[in-house]
Amino acid sequence: MFSLALWDQQKRTLALARDRFGEKPLYYAFTRYVREQVLLFGSDLAAFKPFPEWSPRVSRSAVAEYLNYGYVGGRSSIYENCYKVLPGEVVIASAGSGALARKKWWDTTEAIKNRVELRTQRPKEITEDFLASLLEEVVADHMLADVPLGAFLSGGVDSTLLVAIMQRISSRPIKTFTIGFSETDYDEAPVARAVATHLGTDHTERYLGPEDLLDAVPQMSLLFTEPFADSSQIPTYLVSKLARETVTVAVSGDGGDEMFCGYNRYRFAAKYGNAIFSIPRRIRAMVAAALRRLPKSTLITAGGGLGLATMEDKYSKILEALTAANTRELYGKLTEKWPDSVLAVADFETPEDQQQAIVLEESLLDPVEEMMLNDLVGYLPDDVLVKVDRASMGVSLETRAPFLDQRVFDIAFRLEASDKLRNGV
Repeated sequence: MFSLALWDQQKRTLALARDRFGEKPLYYAFTRYVREQVLLFGSDLAAFKPFPEWSPRVSRSAVAEYLNYGYVGGRSSIYENCYKVLPGEVVIASAGSGALARKKWWDTTEAIKNRVELRTQRPKEITEDFLASLLEEVVADHMLADVPLGAFLSGGVDSTLLVAIMQRISSRPIKTFTIGFSETDYDEAPVARAVATHLGTDHTERYLGPEDLLDAVPQMSLLFTEPFADSSQIPTYLVSKLARETVTVAVSGDGGDEMFCGYNRYRFAAKYGNAIFSIPRRIRAMVAAALRRLPKSTLITAGGGLGLATMEDKYSKILEALTAANTRELYGKLTEKWPDSVLAVADFETPEDQQQAIVLEESLLDPVEEMMLNDLVGYLPDDVLVKVDRASMGVSLETRAPFLDQRVFDIAFRLEASDKLRNGV
C-alpha cells in the first residue's frame, strides 16, 4: 500500500502514484498564485488549506454522487478542479509545459479479465489446501513489524480466518480488539470473545454507549475532510483508538468480501437476478409499485419467507431492483442511497463518467462477478478503504489488509464464482 510523489529534477516532472487497490489516498488540485498556475498535492484535502490562494468551490456533480452513494468516488473530489489519483494510476505533471498525463500501471478490470481467461487453461489447478497455504504465507508477510502488532476481531468470517492464521504461526498470543454495544442487534462482541477464547488470543474488548459515539462525532469532520456517510466510520475510529493503546499496527479483514463473495447483494443477484430479467420490465415495475403500497411489516414477513434476512430500510432497495434492466442497473439499485427521483428534485445529476458500474466486454463475467468487479473498483477504494485509512491514521495506527495482497487477488479470480458462493452462503 502506498501513495507517493516523485520529482524528476532533470525532466522537471512530478509523478504522483497510488497503490493498485487504493489503500492510501492522494489528491491533487490546480489553483493560481500571482500569475502562475500551481499544482497542489497531498494525502488529505486539509493539506491545501494553508496555501494562500486556495479557495475551492464545491462541485455540484460530486454532491450528486455523494447523495447517491454516500461518498465521492472515482477521480472526483468534493471540490472543482481537485481530483484523486485513481488506484493503480500514475499522474505526471510537467513544470515546463504544464501538461498533465495519466496512465495506469495496474488495471483491476484487465487483471480480472486475464485471470478469468486462465480458468479455461488450468481449471482444476487451485485446491483449498493451496489457497490455505497461500493465505498463511501472505499473513506471515503482513505480520513482519518492528513495532507491536495486533488485529481487529469482529467474529465474522474474514477477521476470524486471519486471526486464526496469525495465532497458528505466532509463538505468543496475538493481541485482538473488539468493541461491543449494549444493543444486541449491533453487538458482535460475544461472538468475537468466543473466537478469541477458542484461539487463545490476548483479547481486549470495550463496550460503548451512546455518549461514546456522540463524543466521537466531532472528530469525523477532522478525519474525513470531504463528505462521507458510512456510519461505520465511528466504530472503526473507536476500535482503532482502542487498539492504538497497546499496538502500532493492526491487521484487518478488508477486501475479503470483494475477493470471496461476502456481500448480500451477491446472494441476491445469484438467487434472483436471472429470474428478474426473465420477466418483462413493465410488469416488474407494476409489481414494485403494488408492493410499495403494502405495510412494511408485510414486506418483512414476505422477505423472511424468501430467505432475505435484511433490515427494514433495505426493502426499498429491493423494490428498486425489481425495475433494473440489466446487471449494471441492478448493482446501482442495490448500492445507491437515494433514488434518482430525489436527485432530480434537488436538481443534481451524476455525470455518466462518474457512474460506478462498469461492464466487461463480451459478458466475460457472470452477474455476481460483475458486481464483485464493481465493488473492487468503486465501493472498496471509495468507501471501505477510505473509512479504515482515515479512522486508523487519525490515531496513528497503521492497518494492513492481507486479502488485498496481489497474490490473494490472483488466486481469488482464478476461482469460479460458484466456488465462492454455494447454496446462498
